[in-house]
Amino acid sequence: TGMPASLTALMLETERHAGPYFAASLVIILILVSFMLKEWRATLMVFLTALPASLWGAGFGGTINGGLSIVASMAPMIILVLATANIVHLVGQYRIERLRCDKEEAIIRTFHEVGMACFLTTLTTLIGFSSLRFLPVGTAKELAVIASIGVAASFVIAFVLGPALLSLLNVPGAAPSESKWMTAALERCRLVAKERPVFVVAMGGLSTVLAIIGLMLLKIDTNVDAKFYDGHPVQVAAKWFGDRMTGGASAEIIIDTGQEGGALERSAFIREQRPAEATKQETPTEEEIAGFDDDDGFGSADGATESTEIVDPVAGALPNTVLVRLQALESKLRGLQRPDIYEGKKPILDVISLVDIAERTHSAMGGEGTLPNRAQLASQLALFAGEGGEGLNLLVDESRRYVRVQLRLPSVGSANLVKIVDEVEAAAQELFPRPEGGLRTGVTGMESLFSHLIETLSSQLAKGFGFAALVITLVMAFVFRSVRVGLSSMLPNILPVISGIGVVGLFGLMVDIDALFLVSVALGIAVDDTIHFLVRYRHERQAGKDLDEAVRLSLCETGLGIVRTSIILVCGFGIWLTSPYLTFKYMGLILPMTMIMAVVADMLVIPAMVYLGWIRVPISEPAETA
Repeated sequence: TGMPASLTALMLETERHAGPYFAASLVIILILVSFMLKEWRATLMVFLTALPASLWGAGFGGTINGGLSIVASMAPMIILVLATANIVHLVGQYRIERLRCDKEEAIIRTFHEVGMACFLTTLTTLIGFSSLRFLPVGTAKELAVIASIGVAASFVIAFVLGPALLSLLNVPGAAPSESKWMTAALERCRLVAKERPVFVVAMGGLSTVLAIIGLMLLKIDTNVDAKFYDGHPVQVAAKWFGDRMTGGASAEIIIDTGQEGGALERSAFIREQRPAEATKQETPTEEEIAGFDDDDGFGSADGATESTEIVDPVAGALPNTVLVRLQALESKLRGLQRPDIYEGKKPILDVISLVDIAERTHSAMGGEGTLPNRAQLASQLALFAGEGGEGLNLLVDESRRYVRVQLRLPSVGSANLVKIVDEVEAAAQELFPRPEGGLRTGVTGMESLFSHLIETLSSQLAKGFGFAALVITLVMAFVFRSVRVGLSSMLPNILPVISGIGVVGLFGLMVDIDALFLVSVALGIAVDDTIHFLVRYRHERQAGKDLDEAVRLSLCETGLGIVRTSIILVCGFGIWLTSPYLTFKYMGLILPMTMIMAVVADMLVIPAMVYLGWIRVPISEPAETA
């Protein structure tokens, strides 16, 4: 067990699950496409365009990154599902156009009407992935590289290979009315949005509020062992060690004394040569430092003198030596009580430092007191190292400048580890105050890094999300030549994104950093359906249709493609919910929930906003900007 073993096991689990679940997603997608389009040639076209895009993304992206990390292994499955959505829109529109004209004209019309929408959805998806670049985590950037290459490849393949496949396979036409239950449902959505637009928008706003509440209740934690299914060897081993041994997690305190040999020198810690009431603190001169006798005992109770003391508001007067302060630090850490963090109350289960070696060695040498004086310490540690005591260099570096303190902690998750690490940092800085001259302390270790990573990721993710939302809004405003359309179209898309992860908070579930990466993915996906609807609505309005007829045609034809692709996305992502691997479970929950809320918003809220006049697209004069 331990972090290296857990990370190795995670990679093995990823390799074991990624292939089968990718294949399962592909099979489910092909079955759904066959059922919805009812044409084997259309299904074959999806297979010949979506699968290569995933392979290109994994191949080229993996080459750029130097391999596939645990998080980046999600990318091929995401690419497969998104690539399918584009081609389903194209094939669906082609089959409608094929009933109206010959094959060549149908291909031209299809790519003219749907091509711009597919380009914009690809662009906004890439913008969503680009926000992952804000995260200070290499795996997030690797995911962004692979997914971006794959999504871009899917667009290129669809628009280069698509026309040829449509012509060669001679895909037949089909009317939207063949999908009677979908057509009836979409017509019902139009009537509700038309007759009760205020109610629809209000319900969308209420849903957004609930999603925000869920987001506020969200518990973000990282516990590597919890990613494994119950009964996994790593999880069993971690529990066994946690129940029977001292701590399953660790942290390190590094003390930089500021000079070589500082671990054994009192002079590095002398910061006060004046009476305690003096307010001005100065760095002592070499003559003042030289006045201290090497043989002064500083392990006994009376080893401190007025000139070698600093007054600590908590610890009281302590001699300015590493060893005595390390002993005080150990005592303070062992005495911490945090029943809110750990049921055992004491979150620091064990402390190992130079003090342990010094105490044991000094006792074995028959020395007086608990700790040796400076001259004794130097000789005893040299003897310890010369007699095969390799453990010394685990706690003090060869230059004797850096001192290491090892902590054993309970496996309580990163959220609680943050609190423990904060307590440790406060104690270290309190007992080792930083004088002019360079004394520094810091807490590190894998658990410490993971615990503080959550805070950093949350702030950076918010910046990345804001950047992506702003750029997408500007793109929409430019394309539709209307700032109002850009702003209004983004509002309903906030709901699906925060709903996807907010529902996790409403149910009181925890998510880790892997799930946070999916927020950026969700934003790029959620806005796709809105683009398809608005592009088609603008086309119908510019063709002379009135508002109601334009909405009806948009829902009847483009809406049909939106529902089809949403079902494919939900099922394609949802299969991962059955995985015993926690990272894939997050994908199977968050992304399908995002798509469900996105299709509801686009089939109800967007039409309602159109009927209310909140969304207006320029029809003849492109100069309109609001």
